Amino acid sequence: GSKVVSCADITALAARDSVFLSGGPDYNIPLGRRDSLNFATQNDTLANLPSPLMNTTTILNIFSQKNLTTTDTVALSGGHTIGIGHCTSFTNRLYPTQDPNMDQTFANNLKLTCPTANTTNTTVLDIRSPNTFDNKYYVDLMNRQGLFTSDQGLYNYS
Repeated sequence: GSKVVSCADITALAARDSVFLSGGPDYNIPLGRRDSLNFATQNDTLANLPSPLMNTTTILNIFSQKNLTTTDTVALSGGHTIGIGHCTSFTNRLYPTQDPNMDQTFANNLKLTCPTANTTNTTVLDIRSPNTFDNKYYVDLMNRQGLFTSDQGLYNYS
């Protein structure tokens, strides 16, 4: 018989290869997923992904409805070891007053990147190794240098 490789498979393979090429582990991907007959709209996606502005309780609630535990959620957040954040996703932690859970030097540097709450600038999610898939994102959190309310909150919660 013929082998089926779906769009879902290609997405999973691309994610796996991206992790590996950025220094993360290599792992096998079982192929043969079937594509959905429905596609997710922007509204569907936004309704199912938590906002970086959400608090920990809300995020854990959202993921628990998908049968994910607190441990699963903390592990998923590790994907923020690579990527960027828009200033509008975290300036609520800087203005009008600084979030007391944020390191002062980190906050001062973010204010240079985001001089106002509504700037369109971006910055890296992981200040220690922004282009490497590793555990430095969690080191950032231990040092109160998590960019998003959601990330720092998960660390403080767990």
